[in-house]
Amino acid sequence: MSQVEQTVESEPDLSALGLPESLDDVDAAGLGEVVVRARRAGALMDWHRLRAMSEVFERLVAPYAEEDRRVYDAHTRAANEIAMMLGRSQAGVETELMDAAHLFAGLPHVAQCLHDGVIGGGHIRTIIARTALVGGQEYAPLVDQELAEALRRQGSWSLQRLRDVCDRIVFRHDPAAVRERRKASVEDRRVWAENAGDGMAVLHASMTAENVRVATARIDALASSVCESDPRRDGARRSDAVFALLSGDVFECQCDRGDECDATVPAPTMVQGAEAQVIIHVITEAATLEEPEPEPEAAEAAEAAAVEADSETAASAAEEPTATEGDRAESTLFDANATQSSTETRECRSTGSAEPVAAEPDSAEGPQPEPKTKTKTTTEPTTKRAYSPGHSGVGFMDGYGVISGDYVRELAKRAGAVIRPINPAGKPLLPHLPSDPYRPSTAMSLFIRIRDGYCTVPGCDKPAFAGDLDHVHEYDHDNPAAGGQTTAVGLATKCRMHHQMKTDGVFLDDQYIDENGKARQVFYTQNGATIHGYAESGDDLFPTLRDITFTNPEPDPQPPKHPPPQPNTPESPTRRRPRLADTHARRRQERERNRKALEGEQAGQDRRAVEDPPPY
Repeated sequence: MSQVEQTVESEPDLSALGLPESLDDVDAAGLGEVVVRARRAGALMDWHRLRAMSEVFERLVAPYAEEDRRVYDAHTRAANEIAMMLGRSQAGVETELMDAAHLFAGLPHVAQCLHDGVIGGGHIRTIIARTALVGGQEYAPLVDQELAEALRRQGSWSLQRLRDVCDRIVFRHDPAAVRERRKASVEDRRVWAENAGDGMAVLHASMTAENVRVATARIDALASSVCESDPRRDGARRSDAVFALLSGDVFECQCDRGDECDATVPAPTMVQGAEAQVIIHVITEAATLEEPEPEPEAAEAAEAAAVEADSETAASAAEEPTATEGDRAESTLFDANATQSSTETRECRSTGSAEPVAAEPDSAEGPQPEPKTKTKTTTEPTTKRAYSPGHSGVGFMDGYGVISGDYVRELAKRAGAVIRPINPAGKPLLPHLPSDPYRPSTAMSLFIRIRDGYCTVPGCDKPAFAGDLDHVHEYDHDNPAAGGQTTAVGLATKCRMHHQMKTDGVFLDDQYIDENGKARQVFYTQNGATIHGYAESGDDLFPTLRDITFTNPEPDPQPPKHPPPQPNTPESPTRRRPRLADTHARRRQERERNRKALEGEQAGQDRRAVEDPPPY
């Protein structure tokens, strides 16, 4: 019996991991690189830990899994030993043993990405959770390979974008399994509470994504009805609004202004959908709105069941009233009206065979009378689906992520659903407003938000439709042709905070179209670090977005008029050009230098790949 070593080596060999022995000689620009190298080293350590746990599972659990009926079976016993060694919970270690086995047996290429530092240990739990349907399936090697290829693309990954790429790949391989998982998740919706300490508790509720958007909109509507002098923070006001909505209690402004308070606080029962308007943008392909063709086995089973049902009910069919179309529509629309939400959909059509569509469910003005027939404005697709029979398509819900094709069709069938084509004619679109070349057109604005999906700054997952459209290169109002034009490559989505940070000079960004037609972002920090933007974006989910084109920007019809220059006297010296123009020119020069440096760096990466293997 070996004794578990409780001590840690006081001076590990950091140089073997590519880390400096001391930070004293590292300048400010190099500290960020140390952080990155440390994360890569941590990923390698996570790989070794999970590899060992996978081996524990293979040796001590898997051989007995099919016949071990003991309450404290081999899995429990193996996990218990590790849990005691690490001082962790039994349940947590049992889960990690399963995760490790799934990673190395089912996702070996993804595991190698962890070994090479492409992803970190924090990413693995998300990947394993989103690929749980893959285990044991014949398409598992394809999912593993496609996911590893995506992870190795140049760029960064947030947990939200990681969920998106996993769902994108898994959904396209096995829509039936996704359908069953979603059905189980909907049936498992619930409410539960947890002790948070200090006399506080946390209330949780699981529900469909669109219902959460409607609920939070009502919470925000009530919480924001107080006056500006209310002393509570936003979170505290929203918490009080939730309690008022659930209990019917009074929600009041807590300022001390008395009769001078100008707040108009409605009763909780009066906060209807009309006061909590919310638009939920859902992007999909036009073909996804069609019901998928059933698999041959499923079609035969359904036909056999229909024949059997007809024979059993033939005698009683004449005795029962036939449901009218209105009755059927009423039943279909009941759930949508009960949740006080309706659906608005916009179609984003390209010239490709699979046409992207953007759908936007929004809240309705409270419960509405259920219509006798369903009405939906749509455009009949003129092309066949670009995927195999049985494929149900995918969608993207702004603020949530990738959703299944079945979920998209559920939203499209809800009350008030409308489908609008962005470009039904398939012709180049106007990039900006005719009256103002600085302002993007509606089509351009929608295209950029769909393409980006989120704020484009690495590490930020704020939804694109809640963010700003930023001219990557500063727009030259005096001479638009000189730089910063309103084009697809010249615009990017940023949340308000990162937009303001860029304006304040905290970082500089650049954007270009690569050889595959994909928009790529690069960011440059004040300390000189070069950071590549996200590897995954909306045009990976909907590649035909890259087929949408825009006309060239028009020149400014009315250039701004400036006062005549004043005489250059010693008392009033003048600049060669305005300070803002100098700033923009300096940033353009800096971007050009950065681009040349980046090209040289990328050219050298291939040469260093063999000479400098992980962990770097």
